[in-house]
Amino acid sequence: MLSSCCDLVQKLWTFVEDCAYTLERRTSETMNAMESSFGEPQHEAAFFYGLFMRGHPLQKLRADIDVPDHVLERWKRLAERDPVYQGAVTRILAYRKHVLAIFDSLVFKEMEPTERIQ
Repeated sequence: MLSSCCDLVQKLWTFVEDCAYTLERRTSETMNAMESSFGEPQHEAAFFYGLFMRGHPLQKLRADIDVPDHVLERWKRLAERDPVYQGAVTRILAYRKHVLAIFDSLVFKEMEPTERIQ
């Protein structure tokens, strides 16, 4: 009886370890796929800069690049329950802020008066 109970516990423990390994592997695969789906932030910033040069409003473009507050709050609520999602939210926010910073530098560089040397 004790032997069969120990065997059952051993099988259960093996099952739990296998589940944990599978979850970790899938999480890793998901994160790698997500990161590879991000383009270069310079390319995305250049795309939005092109829209700006074609006359699209600056504030509208900045709002499109940034994450709206209501979306950010929803993401934070979801991230509290899921540590994998929390990592994804952190990466997405950092990426969006990076794109916005590059876009701003392009726009404000365009707005600087150029000095003419005669």
